[in-house]
Amino acid sequence: MINLDSVDRSFKNQLQIEDAEKATFLSKLNFEIVVPLLLTVATCVEYFDLIDIDAKKYLIMAWFSQIVFMNTIHVAFPLGAYLFMPEFKLMRQKQLNLNNVNLDCQFFSVHIILFFIFLGIVAVWGHGSLLDSNGEILILGAIFPNLHALNQQKGISFLYNNLFLNKASDGQISYNKVRFQKLMTLERRAFQIFTWSFVCGSLARGLPRAFDLTSPYFVLVWKFCLGLSLISFLLIFAIGLSSMFYFKSTKALFVFRLLSWPLCFLTWIGNIGIMSSHGLEANSIFQRFIGNSEINGKDLRNLKIFLMSFITFLIALTSISFFRFLSTDYFQENHWRFAYPLIMVFAYSHYWLDHQIFKLNDPITKSSTSKLLFNFK
Repeated sequence: MINLDSVDRSFKNQLQIEDAEKATFLSKLNFEIVVPLLLTVATCVEYFDLIDIDAKKYLIMAWFSQIVFMNTIHVAFPLGAYLFMPEFKLMRQKQLNLNNVNLDCQFFSVHIILFFIFLGIVAVWGHGSLLDSNGEILILGAIFPNLHALNQQKGISFLYNNLFLNKASDGQISYNKVRFQKLMTLERRAFQIFTWSFVCGSLARGLPRAFDLTSPYFVLVWKFCLGLSLISFLLIFAIGLSSMFYFKSTKALFVFRLLSWPLCFLTWIGNIGIMSSHGLEANSIFQRFIGNSEINGKDLRNLKIFLMSFITFLIALTSISFFRFLSTDYFQENHWRFAYPLIMVFAYSHYWLDHQIFKLNDPITKSSTSKLLFNFK
Protein backbone atom coordinates (compact mmCIF):
# COMPACT_ATOMS: atom_id res chain seq x y z
CA MET A 1 0.00 0.00 0.00
CA ILE A 2 1.49 3.31 -1.03
CA ASN A 3 -0.06 6.14 0.92
CA LEU A 4 1.67 9.34 -0.16
CA ASP A 5 -0.45 11.74 1.83
CA SER A 6 2.60 12.55 3.96
CA VAL A 7 4.72 12.80 0.83
CA ASP A 8 2.25 15.33 -0.52
CA ARG A 9 3.00 17.57 2.45
CA SER A 10 6.65 16.85 3.21
CA PHE A 11 8.45 15.94 -0.01
CA LYS A 12 7.17 18.49 -2.48
CA ASN A 13 10.39 20.52 -2.34
CA GLN A 14 12.60 17.44 -2.66
CA LEU A 15 11.04 15.42 -5.45
CA GLN A 16 13.21 15.47 -8.55
CA ILE A 17 11.05 16.33 -11.57
CA GLU A 18 13.15 14.53 -14.13
CA ASP A 19 13.11 11.40 -11.99
CA ALA A 20 9.42 11.57 -11.07
CA GLU A 21 8.46 11.77 -14.73
CA LYS A 22 10.14 8.40 -15.26
CA ALA A 23 7.53 6.76 -13.04
CA THR A 24 5.73 4.44 -15.40
CA PHE A 25 2.34 5.28 -13.95
CA LEU A 26 2.86 9.05 -14.35
CA SER A 27 4.76 9.81 -17.50
CA LYS A 28 2.58 8.88 -20.46
CA LEU A 29 0.00 6.52 -21.86
CA ASN A 30 1.27 3.04 -21.15
CA PHE A 31 0.24 -0.45 -20.13
CA GLU A 32 -0.49 0.56 -16.52
CA ILE A 33 -2.80 3.36 -17.69
CA VAL A 34 -4.42 1.79 -20.74
CA VAL A 35 -5.44 -1.62 -19.31
CA PRO A 36 -7.37 -0.24 -16.28
CA LEU A 37 -8.87 2.42 -18.55
CA LEU A 38 -10.17 -0.20 -20.99
CA LEU A 39 -11.48 -2.38 -18.17
CA THR A 40 -13.35 0.57 -16.65
CA VAL A 41 -14.92 1.31 -20.03
CA ALA A 42 -15.87 -2.37 -20.29
CA THR A 43 -17.44 -2.12 -16.83
CA CYS A 44 -19.64 0.73 -18.03
CA VAL A 45 -20.57 -1.26 -21.14
CA GLU A 46 -21.58 -4.25 -19.00
CA TYR A 47 -23.60 -1.99 -16.70
CA PHE A 48 -25.76 -0.97 -19.66
CA ASP A 49 -26.25 -4.66 -20.58
CA LEU A 50 -24.30 -4.38 -23.82
CA ILE A 51 -22.22 -7.46 -23.00
CA ASP A 52 -23.20 -10.60 -21.13
CA ILE A 53 -20.95 -12.02 -18.40
CA ASP A 54 -21.85 -15.12 -16.42
CA ALA A 55 -20.17 -16.76 -13.42
CA LYS A 56 -18.01 -19.08 -15.53
CA LYS A 57 -16.72 -16.26 -17.73
CA TYR A 58 -16.06 -14.19 -14.64
CA LEU A 59 -14.05 -17.02 -13.07
CA ILE A 60 -11.79 -17.25 -16.12
CA MET A 61 -11.39 -13.47 -16.31
CA ALA A 62 -10.67 -13.28 -12.58
CA TRP A 63 -7.94 -15.91 -12.89
CA PHE A 64 -6.48 -13.97 -15.83
CA SER A 65 -6.41 -10.73 -13.83
CA GLN A 66 -4.89 -12.47 -10.81
CA ILE A 67 -2.03 -13.96 -12.84
CA VAL A 68 -1.42 -11.91 -15.99
CA PHE A 69 -2.26 -8.54 -14.42
CA MET A 70 -0.45 -9.56 -11.24
CA ASN A 71 -3.07 -9.07 -8.55
CA THR A 72 -1.92 -12.33 -6.95
CA ILE A 73 1.69 -12.20 -8.11
CA HIS A 74 2.30 -8.73 -6.65
CA VAL A 75 2.08 -10.21 -3.14
CA ALA A 76 5.64 -11.44 -3.74
CA PHE A 77 7.00 -7.96 -4.49
CA PRO A 78 6.95 -6.32 -1.02
CA LEU A 79 8.10 -9.57 0.56
CA GLY A 80 11.07 -9.83 -1.82
CA ALA A 81 11.96 -6.17 -1.30
CA TYR A 82 11.70 -6.49 2.47
CA LEU A 83 13.90 -9.60 2.65
CA PHE A 84 16.61 -8.87 0.07
CA MET A 85 16.97 -5.16 -0.70
CA PRO A 86 19.84 -3.59 1.27
CA GLU A 87 17.79 -0.46 1.95
CA PHE A 88 15.22 -2.44 3.91
CA LYS A 89 17.86 -4.56 5.62
CA LEU A 90 19.35 -1.30 6.88
CA MET A 91 15.89 -0.08 7.90
CA ARG A 92 15.27 -3.21 9.95
CA GLN A 93 18.66 -2.93 11.64
CA LYS A 94 18.14 0.76 12.49
CA GLN A 95 14.68 0.08 13.90
CA LEU A 96 16.19 -2.57 16.16
CA ASN A 97 19.19 -0.50 17.27
CA LEU A 98 17.54 2.91 17.65
CA ASN A 99 13.90 2.13 18.46
CA ASN A 100 14.24 -1.38 19.89
CA VAL A 101 11.67 -2.57 17.33
CA ASN A 102 12.34 -6.09 16.06
CA LEU A 103 10.59 -6.13 12.68
CA ASP A 104 11.84 -9.63 11.90
CA CYS A 105 10.13 -10.96 15.02
CA GLN A 106 6.94 -9.11 14.10
CA PHE A 107 7.18 -10.46 10.55
CA PHE A 108 7.20 -14.11 11.64
CA SER A 109 4.60 -13.52 14.36
CA VAL A 110 2.17 -11.96 11.90
CA HIS A 111 2.40 -14.93 9.53
CA ILE A 112 1.97 -17.52 12.28
CA ILE A 113 -0.98 -15.73 13.89
CA LEU A 114 -2.73 -15.20 10.55
CA PHE A 115 -2.28 -18.84 9.57
CA PHE A 116 -3.99 -20.14 12.71
CA ILE A 117 -6.74 -17.53 12.46
CA PHE A 118 -7.63 -18.59 8.91
CA LEU A 119 -7.19 -22.26 9.74
CA GLY A 120 -9.71 -21.84 12.54
CA ILE A 121 -12.11 -19.92 10.32
CA VAL A 122 -12.06 -22.66 7.69
CA ALA A 123 -12.53 -25.36 10.32
CA VAL A 124 -15.56 -23.64 11.85
CA TRP A 125 -17.17 -21.83 8.92
CA GLY A 126 -15.86 -23.72 5.90
CA HIS A 127 -19.37 -24.26 4.53
CA GLY A 128 -21.05 -21.29 6.17
CA SER A 129 -22.16 -18.00 4.69
CA LEU A 130 -19.23 -16.20 6.33
CA LEU A 131 -17.14 -16.92 3.21
CA ASP A 132 -18.03 -15.46 -0.18
CA SER A 133 -17.67 -17.13 -3.59
CA ASN A 134 -13.96 -16.30 -3.75
CA GLY A 135 -13.24 -17.70 -0.30
CA GLU A 136 -12.86 -14.19 1.07
CA ILE A 137 -14.19 -13.58 4.55
CA LEU A 138 -17.10 -11.24 3.98
CA ILE A 139 -16.42 -8.90 6.89
CA LEU A 140 -12.62 -8.76 6.65
CA GLY A 141 -12.80 -8.68 2.85
CA ALA A 142 -15.01 -5.61 2.98
CA ILE A 143 -12.42 -3.69 4.98
CA PHE A 144 -8.74 -4.58 4.62
CA PRO A 145 -8.32 -5.36 0.89
CA ASN A 146 -10.41 -2.32 -0.05
CA LEU A 147 -8.53 0.07 2.23
CA HIS A 148 -5.25 -1.37 1.00
CA ALA A 149 -6.01 -0.90 -2.71
CA LEU A 150 -7.76 2.47 -2.37
CA ASN A 151 -4.93 3.95 -0.28
CA GLN A 152 -2.50 2.89 -2.98
CA GLN A 153 -4.53 4.64 -5.67
CA LYS A 154 -4.94 7.71 -3.47
CA GLY A 155 -1.19 7.85 -2.93
CA ILE A 156 -0.39 7.67 -6.64
CA SER A 157 -2.99 10.34 -7.36
CA PHE A 158 -1.32 12.62 -4.80
CA LEU A 159 2.02 11.95 -6.46
CA TYR A 160 0.68 13.73 -9.53
CA ASN A 161 0.14 16.78 -7.33
CA ASN A 162 3.77 16.68 -6.18
CA LEU A 163 4.95 16.55 -9.75
CA PHE A 164 2.78 19.53 -10.62
CA LEU A 165 4.02 21.59 -7.64
CA ASN A 166 7.64 20.92 -8.51
CA LYS A 167 7.09 21.97 -12.10
CA ALA A 168 5.46 25.14 -10.81
CA SER A 169 8.30 25.86 -8.37
CA ASP A 170 10.79 25.53 -11.24
CA GLY A 171 8.84 28.03 -13.31
CA GLN A 172 7.83 25.51 -15.98
CA ILE A 173 4.16 26.34 -15.46
CA SER A 174 2.19 29.09 -13.76
CA TYR A 175 -0.79 28.52 -11.52
CA ASN A 176 -2.94 30.04 -8.82
CA LYS A 177 -1.34 28.68 -5.65
CA VAL A 178 -4.32 29.32 -3.37
CA ARG A 179 -6.74 27.75 -5.85
CA PHE A 180 -4.57 24.67 -6.30
CA GLN A 181 -4.12 24.18 -2.55
CA LYS A 182 -7.90 24.28 -2.19
CA LEU A 183 -8.25 21.69 -4.94
CA MET A 184 -5.71 19.42 -3.22
CA THR A 185 -7.61 19.71 0.07
CA LEU A 186 -10.89 19.04 -1.70
CA GLU A 187 -9.40 16.00 -3.45
CA ARG A 188 -8.08 14.60 -0.17
CA ARG A 189 -11.50 14.89 1.42
CA ALA A 190 -13.21 13.43 -1.63
CA PHE A 191 -10.90 10.41 -1.44
CA GLN A 192 -11.76 9.94 2.22
CA ILE A 193 -15.48 10.02 1.43
CA PHE A 194 -15.01 7.71 -1.55
CA THR A 195 -12.99 5.20 0.45
CA TRP A 196 -15.23 4.96 3.48
CA SER A 197 -18.49 5.07 1.53
CA PHE A 198 -17.29 2.09 -0.47
CA VAL A 199 -16.14 0.20 2.63
CA CYS A 200 -19.44 0.89 4.41
CA GLY A 201 -21.35 -0.14 1.28
CA SER A 202 -19.39 -3.39 1.16
CA LEU A 203 -20.19 -4.06 4.81
CA ALA A 204 -23.87 -3.31 4.20
CA ARG A 205 -23.86 -5.99 1.50
CA GLY A 206 -21.64 -8.45 3.38
CA LEU A 207 -23.25 -8.44 6.83
CA PRO A 208 -26.67 -9.77 5.70
CA ARG A 209 -24.99 -12.53 3.69
CA ALA A 210 -22.65 -13.46 6.53
CA PHE A 211 -25.26 -13.62 9.27
CA ASP A 212 -28.50 -14.24 7.31
CA LEU A 213 -29.92 -10.83 8.13
CA THR A 214 -32.97 -9.59 6.21
CA SER A 215 -33.42 -6.01 7.42
CA PRO A 216 -34.28 -3.57 4.57
CA TYR A 217 -32.08 -0.95 6.24
CA PHE A 218 -28.98 -2.70 4.88
CA VAL A 219 -30.25 -2.12 1.34
CA LEU A 220 -30.88 1.56 2.09
CA VAL A 221 -27.40 1.97 3.57
CA TRP A 222 -25.84 0.23 0.56
CA LYS A 223 -27.71 2.44 -1.93
CA PHE A 224 -26.78 5.57 0.02
CA CYS A 225 -23.10 4.55 0.07
CA LEU A 226 -23.23 3.72 -3.63
CA GLY A 227 -24.57 7.16 -4.45
CA LEU A 228 -22.03 8.86 -2.18
CA SER A 229 -19.12 6.99 -3.78
CA LEU A 230 -20.33 7.96 -7.27
CA ILE A 231 -20.61 11.63 -6.31
CA SER A 232 -17.14 11.67 -4.73
CA PHE A 233 -15.75 9.88 -7.81
CA LEU A 234 -17.14 12.61 -10.07
CA LEU A 235 -15.45 15.22 -7.90
CA ILE A 236 -12.09 13.43 -7.99
CA PHE A 237 -12.36 12.92 -11.74
CA ALA A 238 -13.22 16.61 -12.28
CA ILE A 239 -10.09 17.60 -10.35
CA GLY A 240 -8.11 15.14 -12.48
CA LEU A 241 -9.49 16.71 -15.65
CA SER A 242 -8.44 20.16 -14.46
CA SER A 243 -4.88 18.89 -13.96
CA MET A 244 -4.75 17.80 -17.60
CA PHE A 245 -5.24 21.40 -18.67
CA TYR A 246 -2.65 22.63 -16.18
CA PHE A 247 0.28 20.42 -17.11
CA LYS A 248 -0.92 17.82 -19.62
CA SER A 249 -0.70 14.87 -17.25
CA THR A 250 -2.47 11.52 -17.43
CA LYS A 251 -4.05 12.00 -13.99
CA ALA A 252 -7.65 12.08 -15.26
CA LEU A 253 -7.05 8.82 -17.13
CA PHE A 254 -5.54 7.34 -13.98
CA VAL A 255 -8.34 8.29 -11.56
CA PHE A 256 -11.02 7.20 -14.06
CA ARG A 257 -10.37 3.64 -12.84
CA LEU A 258 -12.01 4.59 -9.54
CA LEU A 259 -15.38 4.26 -11.30
CA SER A 260 -14.88 0.48 -11.24
CA TRP A 261 -15.25 0.51 -7.45
CA PRO A 262 -18.92 1.55 -7.10
CA LEU A 263 -19.83 -0.29 -10.31
CA CYS A 264 -18.33 -3.52 -8.99
CA PHE A 265 -21.49 -3.82 -6.89
CA LEU A 266 -23.48 -4.03 -10.12
CA THR A 267 -21.16 -5.70 -12.64
CA TRP A 268 -18.72 -8.60 -12.97
CA ILE A 269 -16.04 -6.69 -14.86
CA GLY A 270 -15.86 -4.00 -12.17
CA ASN A 271 -14.17 -6.53 -9.87
CA ILE A 272 -11.78 -7.51 -12.66
CA GLY A 273 -10.86 -3.86 -13.17
CA ILE A 274 -10.13 -3.33 -9.47
CA MET A 275 -7.92 -6.43 -9.22
CA SER A 276 -6.03 -5.70 -12.44
CA SER A 277 -5.42 -2.04 -11.60
CA HIS A 278 -4.01 -2.89 -8.19
CA GLY A 279 -1.63 -5.53 -9.53
CA LEU A 280 -0.32 -3.28 -12.31
CA GLU A 281 0.21 -0.37 -9.92
CA ALA A 282 2.12 -2.58 -7.50
CA ASN A 283 4.30 -3.82 -10.35
CA SER A 284 5.12 -0.24 -11.39
CA ILE A 285 6.15 0.65 -7.84
CA PHE A 286 8.29 -2.48 -7.50
CA GLN A 287 10.03 -1.77 -10.81
CA ARG A 288 11.01 1.64 -9.45
CA PHE A 289 12.34 -0.03 -6.33
CA ILE A 290 14.49 -2.33 -8.43
CA GLY A 291 15.73 0.53 -10.59
CA ASN A 292 16.73 2.73 -7.65
CA SER A 293 18.01 0.07 -5.26
CA GLU A 294 21.69 -0.64 -4.70
CA ILE A 295 20.95 -4.37 -4.68
CA ASN A 296 23.50 -6.43 -6.58
CA GLY A 297 25.51 -9.61 -6.49
CA LYS A 298 24.26 -12.31 -4.17
CA ASP A 299 21.23 -10.35 -2.93
CA LEU A 300 20.02 -9.69 -6.47
CA ARG A 301 20.49 -13.32 -7.42
CA ASN A 302 18.63 -14.47 -4.32
CA LEU A 303 15.83 -11.98 -5.00
CA LYS A 304 15.36 -13.37 -8.52
CA ILE A 305 15.33 -16.97 -7.26
CA PHE A 306 12.87 -16.05 -4.53
CA LEU A 307 10.52 -14.23 -6.91
CA MET A 308 10.53 -17.05 -9.47
CA SER A 309 9.90 -19.68 -6.80
CA PHE A 310 7.29 -17.78 -4.80
CA ILE A 311 5.42 -16.54 -7.88
CA THR A 312 5.27 -20.11 -9.22
CA PHE A 313 3.86 -21.20 -5.86
CA LEU A 314 1.26 -18.40 -5.89
CA ILE A 315 0.22 -19.17 -9.47
CA ALA A 316 -0.23 -22.85 -8.63
CA LEU A 317 -2.30 -22.13 -5.51
CA THR A 318 -4.42 -19.51 -7.25
CA SER A 319 -5.02 -21.58 -10.38
CA ILE A 320 -6.09 -24.71 -8.52
CA SER A 321 -8.20 -22.64 -6.16
CA PHE A 322 -10.05 -20.80 -8.91
CA PHE A 323 -10.89 -23.84 -10.95
CA ARG A 324 -11.92 -26.01 -8.01
CA PHE A 325 -13.77 -23.50 -5.91
CA LEU A 326 -17.16 -24.06 -7.51
CA SER A 327 -17.05 -27.63 -6.20
CA THR A 328 -19.31 -28.14 -3.18
CA ASP A 329 -16.76 -30.42 -1.50
CA TYR A 330 -13.96 -27.84 -1.72
CA PHE A 331 -13.44 -27.58 2.02
CA GLN A 332 -13.98 -31.28 2.63
CA GLU A 333 -10.62 -32.13 1.10
CA ASN A 334 -7.99 -32.22 3.82
CA HIS A 335 -5.17 -30.79 1.73
CA TRP A 336 -7.28 -27.73 0.89
CA ARG A 337 -8.20 -27.19 4.49
CA PHE A 338 -4.47 -26.59 4.90
CA ALA A 339 -3.74 -24.81 1.61
CA TYR A 340 -6.56 -22.25 1.85
CA PRO A 341 -5.13 -20.58 5.01
CA LEU A 342 -1.78 -20.28 3.20
CA ILE A 343 -3.41 -18.31 0.39
CA MET A 344 -5.11 -15.95 2.82
CA VAL A 345 -2.02 -15.58 5.03
CA PHE A 346 0.09 -14.28 2.15
CA ALA A 347 -2.73 -12.02 1.00
CA TYR A 348 -3.24 -10.43 4.42
CA SER A 349 0.38 -10.39 5.59
CA HIS A 350 1.41 -8.25 2.64
CA TYR A 351 -0.86 -5.51 4.03
CA TRP A 352 1.37 -5.48 7.11
CA LEU A 353 4.49 -5.49 4.94
CA ASP A 354 3.27 -2.57 2.83
CA HIS A 355 2.44 -0.66 5.98
CA GLN A 356 5.99 -1.11 7.24
CA ILE A 357 7.53 -0.19 3.88
CA PHE A 358 5.40 2.93 3.27
CA LYS A 359 5.17 4.25 6.85
CA LEU A 360 6.61 7.55 5.69
CA ASN A 361 5.90 9.42 8.93
CA ASP A 362 8.71 7.34 10.47
CA PRO A 363 12.12 8.95 9.70
CA ILE A 364 13.96 5.62 9.44
CA THR A 365 11.43 4.13 7.05
CA LYS A 366 11.22 7.35 5.05
CA SER A 367 14.97 7.42 4.46
CA SER A 368 14.85 3.96 2.88
CA THR A 369 11.58 4.11 0.98
CA SER A 370 12.02 7.65 -0.38
CA LYS A 371 15.32 6.65 -1.96
CA LEU A 372 13.75 3.64 -3.67
CA LEU A 373 10.58 5.42 -4.73
CA PHE A 374 11.97 8.84 -5.65
CA ASN A 375 15.70 8.11 -6.10
CA PHE A 376 16.69 10.46 -3.28
CA LYS A 377 20.41 10.33 -2.53
